[in-house]
Amino acid sequence: MRGIEYQIRGVLHYHAILGLMGRLDPFEVMRAWEQCGSLIYIDGNLQPRTGFARVYEYDPSLGGERYVSKYAVKGGIIEIGC
Repeated sequence: MRGIEYQIRGVLHYHAILGLMGRLDPFEVMRAWEQCGSLIYIDGNLQPRTGFARVYEYDPSLGGERYVSKYAVKGGIIEIGC
């Protein structure tokens, strides 16, 4: 499940819930995402072209729908699939 929206500066912004098998180190996933693209200057700072990733363990008490639905209300898109 992922929520997609445009930020004020006009770039896409994603939030996603992924079902992963096994144990993953969240920091390893964040580093891998940030290394996917080359570095560019954004707002005067050198940053990964892919932006930043933050990985948290899913909390079933909060629900995935609640997490991504707020982006649809802002005019974003919700995609559900496998």
